[in-house]
Amino acid sequence: HLPPTPCNSTDLTNTCNLRPSHTKMIFRNNSFILTFALALNAINAFAPSSISRAPTQLYAYIEADAEDEGLDPKGSGLGLAMDNGISISGTVDKNGTPIAKGMKHYSKVVKSDISSLGAKVLCKGEGLEIYQDPGLSSVKSITLAPHNAVKDALSAIESQDKDGKIFINFTGGDDLMVHEVLEGVQMMVEGLSLSTNVEFKTLCEPTFPMDKCGVAAVSVSGDSNGQIYYNGGEWYTLAEEDVVASH
Repeated sequence: HLPPTPCNSTDLTNTCNLRPSHTKMIFRNNSFILTFALALNAINAFAPSSISRAPTQLYAYIEADAEDEGLDPKGSGLGLAMDNGISISGTVDKNGTPIAKGMKHYSKVVKSDISSLGAKVLCKGEGLEIYQDPGLSSVKSITLAPHNAVKDALSAIESQDKDGKIFINFTGGDDLMVHEVLEGVQMMVEGLSLSTNVEFKTLCEPTFPMDKCGVAAVSVSGDSNGQIYYNGGEWYTLAEEDVVASH
């Protein structure tokens, strides 16, 4: 097709951008020309004007300030989330639905060994977030890291000892999302056939890699707080003395 010829919006008889059938219709009916002109003028009324106008008396009040105000990107509590790990804990009800209940900030995570954490590992796994480019198709495929981690964990069960309290803990970087973790917890509960005495924790740590998640289901006894996290093939824990108070 040839490119459209530029039209002059002030010439109401200019029909260069119309198809031939529309052009014949216009010249057969003069009233249609008037209607088309009114509609065209109404549309042009909302178009931005290219005319340069002199500043009004309010110009000085609405002029943008070019000076940098020096806003602190870590102010208003944002720095608390950027510089510290965030742990969210919760319980799982009798229907297998996870319910988030508490959140704390930690200044650091502590690398540990599973043998010193007083827990038996039911299963553990890791997963990557995978996005498949749909190309020309409108169907996209996204596999979330927590979901992949759960599949990895359930594929290699290490123990069936479910006598103690069960913790299902997820660990990831800054992009770890709570709703994705809650879905992952529910998948683990169903996959391990858990019914009672189940809690979960999630650790979002800025030093951990993005688009990657670790999960571990562990059985603990006694007064263990369940702060047991698996990420990158390593075990981590959190200490209460590292809790950062929010202001």
